[in-house]
Amino acid sequence: FSNPHMRIAYLIAVTRSSAWVVFFIYAPVYLINLGVDTQYVGFVMGAIISILFFSSYFAQLATYLGIRKAIFYSFLISGICFFLIGIIPTNIFLGIILLVLATLGIDMLDIIGNIPFMRMVTPKVRTEMTTVFSTWRELSLALTPGLSALILTIASMSGIFAILGVTLIVVAFSTKKMPLRVD
Repeated sequence: FSNPHMRIAYLIAVTRSSAWVVFFIYAPVYLINLGVDTQYVGFVMGAIISILFFSSYFAQLATYLGIRKAIFYSFLISGICFFLIGIIPTNIFLGIILLVLATLGIDMLDIIGNIPFMRMVTPKVRTEMTTVFSTWRELSLALTPGLSALILTIASMSGIFAILGVTLIVVAFSTKKMPLRVD
């Protein structure tokens, strides 16, 4: 954690996973609040997640753009969409479109989000560092619901999406400090 580039790599992983936690917990509630019938919420959520089938195209896009730019724009797009979900009263169509666009960025991060770690850790210490790095799962799964509960004590559910959006945008700009070797 003393290495600033490794902190950014860890932040990418934790934030990406936290975005998924918020998506899986609060997107169904959001859709129900929009008026989507409960029988279609599962369909909409499944359809949104099925975007992962296009991961090979996302990998090609990341190769074309460069890993650092792809990570930056993925966080930025997701952040803007989640922020808009949180602040704009939406209708069903706009809400679903914003969720789809937000998850496009998170999907891209699932594909390329660990590359900064792999390229910044030397092979000599990779095994030891992987053990530390993999704690992002536990941190995001413990931290996100707790922070969300805290947010819900002072704001409505839209506050969770707005704060997630701002967080993703901040992380997007923090990735600008990644070294060139990440590409």
